[in-house]
Amino acid sequence: MISLFTVFGLSGAPASAKDMTYYFLRDQDYGTDAIFNPASSVLNLGFDITRSNSYPNSIQEIDFQTGFTNTLWNLAHPGDTIKRYGGFGEFFAHEFFPYKDPTDPNYTQWMPNYTLHLLGQGMVSRKMTEWYHREGYSYPGLWAIGTMLTGALMNETVENNSYKGGNTDPIADFYFFNPVGILLYSLDPVARFFSSTVQVEFWPGQPALVLNELGIYNAAENYSVRIDPGLIDGVRILLYGGTEGLGGLSVDMPGGDTWSVAAGYRKVELKPVYRNGTRMYVPHETRGNVVGALFWEREGSLLASLKLDFGYEPAVRSNIYPGLIKLGGVQLGHFVWASESAGLVTGISFGTLPIGFGLSDNYPLYVADH
Repeated sequence: MISLFTVFGLSGAPASAKDMTYYFLRDQDYGTDAIFNPASSVLNLGFDITRSNSYPNSIQEIDFQTGFTNTLWNLAHPGDTIKRYGGFGEFFAHEFFPYKDPTDPNYTQWMPNYTLHLLGQGMVSRKMTEWYHREGYSYPGLWAIGTMLTGALMNETVENNSYKGGNTDPIADFYFFNPVGILLYSLDPVARFFSSTVQVEFWPGQPALVLNELGIYNAAENYSVRIDPGLIDGVRILLYGGTEGLGGLSVDMPGGDTWSVAAGYRKVELKPVYRNGTRMYVPHETRGNVVGALFWEREGSLLASLKLDFGYEPAVRSNIYPGLIKLGGVQLGHFVWASESAGLVTGISFGTLPIGFGLSDNYPLYVADH
């Protein structure tokens, strides 16, 4: 974790309301921007992996203690873990660049490292710094890194679950991709580029505690990237990443809203690969879905989304974010997830509260070898 503390020193200086430019934080009372705060971000980052069928949603089935201690052991012994997995060359091919065989699905871990951890979470760290700055915290960069570290540790803990052994995934994330992303976005020219020339947005889920399962559902770490090729006014290229990779178009409407359509592929299940006392999860070759999606946003803040999955496990996933539905003086959000493995899950979020509540019609099955 030395690299994270190094970033602490580079980005943790105190700041006043007059000496920080907000590139990603917007004062909006609707959509994903309205629910952005440290607690909701920790939940979305920490439980994002539970969208995969390979991990349980019920907190009763997550071995937090073993997951946490095993993650810390691997972070404390990176050289030993890398050696056991096959050496630095194998580690580099999995986590940084698939130079051994770019067509082998076992060498795909590098993609989320760059898109989610470096590009995406780096952006969230900057937005979080701006949030703490706006709220008047001294050393907002330190608070933001602490929040990101909490979310990352929760994510690795949930992913690890009850497994005891070597795991190279947190090593790459904690010692390279996360700190490099944080450092890059702490620089104003980088933040300016990814908020204007290339527009990166954090479109999280609305985490909910499903009461009859004691399960966390709808936690999600999603990012949209927009590029304007300058060919048609108001039409931009959309790239979207989370558990799925989508591509499409965003069309700006006269009233200020933007509608986007996209299609792509989602990894429904992962499979474990064991080697010499180590484990790594890789995408299952045949267990994935083709996805079509529709997004409605206002000034970068996502108002609603609809995703339709076809293939291995058809699914319907929808989110309506606070700002469109009001009950009295409370802004409500709503989500639906329907699939064979999850059944029908639906929930409600309440304004800026970091977690909502929901119900499901069954106790879901999950397929994993922990």
